[in-house]
Amino acid sequence: MFHFSEFFVTGLTNIDSLKPDSFLLNHSTAYWIAASSSWVEFAIEAFLFPNFYYPWLSFLGLSMTITGEILRKLGMCHASAGFTHQIAIRKQKNHVLVTKGVYGLCRHPGYLGWLLWSVGTQIILCNPICTCVYAYVTFNFFEDRIYEEERYLIEFFGQRYIAYQQKVQTGIPGIPGFRQKTA
Repeated sequence: MFHFSEFFVTGLTNIDSLKPDSFLLNHSTAYWIAASSSWVEFAIEAFLFPNFYYPWLSFLGLSMTITGEILRKLGMCHASAGFTHQIAIRKQKNHVLVTKGVYGLCRHPGYLGWLLWSVGTQIILCNPICTCVYAYVTFNFFEDRIYEEERYLIEFFGQRYIAYQQKVQTGIPGIPGFRQKTA
């Protein structure tokens, strides 16, 4: 569902960047290792510990995935052509700073949405090992990515982006993003 909706919303909001890669199925070997690991963990635990499944925990995970999916897709819709699957290193003529809607709640709703979705999938499956690993790896990935992306956003939008940073958090606790050094 996630991959189809990613492609579909990209087609609705940013048709110029729509391509088969927009399904996000072939973006990295690490993704497939993570997915395979979660399937293996689930199968082993289902075989060895069949009573390890807790419906309330799966419901919590489902709530996280739905919330994450909604946040990410709202971010894609609100940013429209400004939302891409790669960090923009050059400002495009249609690139505008979006600070309203879901971007008024957090600076990176797409990243927060992905974090909630990916960790939530592991909670649905009651995969304790992959839940911890997914949370750790995803947090570290976004810590680096947000830092890098915000360097460019400050370059593109200058003081307007710095003022936005001061008003709105990244959305992921513990990740402040890039901060301009002050003399």
